[in-house]
Amino acid sequence: MITHSIMKSARASLCAAALLLASPFAHAYTGAQNLEATMTFEAKIELDLGRAPTEREARAEVELQVKHLFGAMTNAESPGVPKNDHRIEIVSILPAPKSRDRFEIAYRYAGTVLMKSDRREGFTLYLPTNPHTIAEDAVAENSAGTPNACTDEDDSGPEYFWYFWSPEREGCRLVEGRDYLKVTATVAPKNEARDPVKDPTFPEYERLAQTRGGKKVIPISVLIGKFESSASGKPLRSRDEGAQQFAKMRGQLLAMGFAESEITKKEIKAIAKLAKEHGELERANVGGYPFARLFSKETREGTMEVRLYYGDSSDQGAKGFFILYQDALQHDAVVIYDGHSGLGDYLSLANLKRDRGISPAADPSIYQIFYFNSCTSYAYYNDAYFRWKASATDPRGTKQLDIITNGLATGYTTQDTNMVLVKAVHAWATEGRRANYTELANLLELENLTGVNGDEDNPRR
Repeated sequence: MITHSIMKSARASLCAAALLLASPFAHAYTGAQNLEATMTFEAKIELDLGRAPTEREARAEVELQVKHLFGAMTNAESPGVPKNDHRIEIVSILPAPKSRDRFEIAYRYAGTVLMKSDRREGFTLYLPTNPHTIAEDAVAENSAGTPNACTDEDDSGPEYFWYFWSPEREGCRLVEGRDYLKVTATVAPKNEARDPVKDPTFPEYERLAQTRGGKKVIPISVLIGKFESSASGKPLRSRDEGAQQFAKMRGQLLAMGFAESEITKKEIKAIAKLAKEHGELERANVGGYPFARLFSKETREGTMEVRLYYGDSSDQGAKGFFILYQDALQHDAVVIYDGHSGLGDYLSLANLKRDRGISPAADPSIYQIFYFNSCTSYAYYNDAYFRWKASATDPRGTKQLDIITNGLATGYTTQDTNMVLVKAVHAWATEGRRANYTELANLLELENLTGVNGDEDNPRR
């Protein structure tokens, strides 16, 4: 049986300079009253294997422990979120004091985090002493009436515990030193030399227009996932929160002068067939059709075409929704996803390939903006999509792609966030008005640590 405990490091400080991240995919960031910082700390964990663990075993144990940073950081009074680009340095693996079989793993952590712009102090972090059993321990420590006091009562399953937990939650009876370790981390803000208000970056509006069949178009796809997988697939008759968002957007587009038409099952089948021919889809069967509409409007910069989709975007959802997502990724200038993130699983490129046989191929010749309007998309859908977009002429992926994400949990209809980007493109196409990314970020969810990565090579006027 493996047992664990964590002890506070005897070291007083980190050699932060040696730990600063140098990832080739560490992009610049423009936030809505938030910024990126490098967070560093050091800690120890004990492991009982009856022998000294290998560095690989030690690293796996540390990774499981630091995964729990999510819950404690996002539930803090001034929240933050890790980007998942951290580096772990194993400092030592030594016999634990007064034990023959236990070994103490000392490590240093350095990683990018997102935090409020006015936060200058570090974070107080909580790391479980036993990441394998902390969820069970939390239930056991609390009374029968409040077994989930240390986590979210609506998503209290052990598989979600790392994401929601915090010993600071009201009623949580976990004990410091026995169940968790309190660690103080330092933060060093990045890119402070640039003032995003005085020196803003802009979407490359002129590059959003594409020529298709001799016609100039501005192609946009908005994919809205159901809040409840069991909800009706007809959003105009449903009370599902995702359906209400679809209906709201539809009404706004019609009010802006867009003409509506149906995207038929035949057209969706044709998209799947073409993807199969190009090797981006293993099988051309659609396996379920999302509700799909096209909204078109002539502008002085070309025809704005907004494809609005509604369906189940969970891992239980029909393949058709993801076929349209694949098509949007490959071809459209703006792609907006509004739905559950599934802790990063639902739109994972690796999962799309493994579970659905979908392998979207990036087009290095087109400039795109992706907006992942889902929970904690900053940590899930950032670097992976830049790597997907990277090419010989754009090795970091940022010249041809900007990504807007949310740092924290995000509701479906709290604000009119999906239309912010659509309206900005519309204002440019019809009036020549160009909103910058700082302006757009401040129109989005200010409390959700929303911002833009990959805009460092964008124009500043």
